Order: sequence, then C-alpha cells, then structure tokens
Amino acid sequence: MRALFSLYDISFAVGFASDLHLMGWEIICTKETYSVLKEAKIPATSIEAFTGISENYNIPPTLHPKIEHALTRNDPASRIDLVFDIPYPVNVGYDVGGL
Repeated sequence: MRALFSLYDISFAVGFASDLHLMGWEIICTKETYSVLKEAKIPATSIEAFTGISENYNIPPTLHPKIEHALTRNDPASRIDLVFDIPYPVNVGYDVGGL
C-alpha cells in the first residue's frame, strides 16, 4: 500500500506517517514533508524519486503525469492508495499541497 503526502501544514505528518509505516505502507511525499519525515527517521520516498524528475517544470510535482497514472490506474507496481492533502490557502498559491 502506498500513500501520497502533499501538505501545506505538516503538523500531523510525523504521527500519521509513523502509523502508516508501522502498518507496512510506503510514504511518498513532497519536499518539505520528506525532510520532516527523514528527520523523524520515518522511511519515505520523495515525489522527485517516485516520478524520476528532478528538474523544475513550473508545475506542482503532484500534477506530474506519473502521479495521475498512480492515482487513476489499477497498476499495483505504481498505484497510490491514499492521498493525505492539506492544500495551500487560496491567498498563498495555486498548488494543491506541499512544496
């Protein structure tokens, strides 16, 4: 099972990721959340590693076609089963989640 974390507010990231990890889930997350989980020693995969893209394409990483594929197709090798998203406030930007 795989979860995608895309969070503006990372207050609950460590607790929820820890619980999921203990249940055997893989966590994919955006940059800031990845740093927080790494510091907390919770295994995670950065969204850049998951998509294989490290360059900035001026779109939020959560809108990458590989993420869309993982969310919409039943491919066990790449499927994302759960999305934990806390979006930015409208006055902050257009991204659907974290940096």
